Amino acid sequence: MIVMRAYVFRDGGGPALAATYKTCRVIFDLWDEVYCLEISQTGSLDLVTAYPSLEGVLRRCAEADRLAVVARSVLRPDVSYYVAAS
Repeated sequence: MIVMRAYVFRDGGGPALAATYKTCRVIFDLWDEVYCLEISQTGSLDLVTAYPSLEGVLRRCAEADRLAVVARSVLRPDVSYYVAAS
């Protein structure tokens, strides 16, 4: 299982303003020879997909593409923020 966590912090310190997670459970189907992924993310439905290669699995599970962390309405335009991920 691959787990990614992301946090939004106000530049200058303090507690996290928001956080999200993404989990990716990887199962190799020996019969069909594909990787089956069960993907969960905060605020979204679980997604089950299949990929024929390990490169596709890593691209889908280890990249933070369109990872929703915080609503824009929470952020003020006159303040700097940064995102930390693990």
